[in-house]
Amino acid sequence: RSSDLQNVLAGNIFFNGPRAGINFNDGFGGASNLTENLLFNTCRESGDHGPFNSWDRQVYVTKVNNGTASPVKAFDTISHNFIIANYDSQEAIDNDDGSCY
Repeated sequence: RSSDLQNVLAGNIFFNGPRAGINFNDGFGGASNLTENLLFNTCRESGDHGPFNSWDRQVYVTKVNNGTASPVKAFDTISHNFIIANYDSQEAIDNDDGSCY
């Protein structure tokens, strides 16, 4: 996911990937929902993050958070997922490099 917002990732299976199964990599607007997914056997070639990886190096001004222009993005929601952090990944959910929402 890059430079987008208000996405819904629901009811998917992510497995057997060389790196993270899901990446959120921007501060564009937020308000995305990650729910009812299964993630396993990811990070098979890297081990430097987890099945879900986020980072946030660039902020954007949007009106998504509260209706006024702001560089603060809306919260993303991660709920009701089954995440297995095998293959020596660091953790199941890796919020890295300034990502905090």
